[in-house]
Amino acid sequence: MERLYRSSTQRILGGVCGGLGEYFDIDPTVVRIIYTIVTVATAVVIGAVLYLLLWLIIPAEASLGKSTRESLRENVDDMASSARQIGNEVHATFRGVSSEEPRRLEPAALAGLLLIVLGVLFLFGNLDLLGWLHWSRLWPLVIIVIGVLLLVRRR
Repeated sequence: MERLYRSSTQRILGGVCGGLGEYFDIDPTVVRIIYTIVTVATAVVIGAVLYLLLWLIIPAEASLGKSTRESLRENVDDMASSARQIGNEVHATFRGVSSEEPRRLEPAALAGLLLIVLGVLFLFGNLDLLGWLHWSRLWPLVIIVIGVLLLVRRR
């Protein structure tokens, strides 16, 4: 019987979508697109919580055969390490210096970060928590931010 695991090769963040793609024998990009659509359709929070739960519950490819407790501990450590790494890269990107690690924030991760920020703004807008925010003014700002980020990344 084939085991479900988080992929170490088809990984962007936690390897959840890559692992699901490998398990169901479909392209992980298709899983990511479906996940993104479902996440946006369910007001982002449900999708984000679901992803974090799956990241916590599904063992990593390297953890297959270990006890559930060990697997959960490794998953929590992996989540913390990934959060630290992304935080360092985002911080370094906004400061304009290279991070302590030579790897920079990849375009897919930058796009993911932008989608998360937009999702939070849409969620807050839907919950009417940002009465001052006018969506007709947000889109030009988003395009400007993307343009600035592209220019900064080229240097």
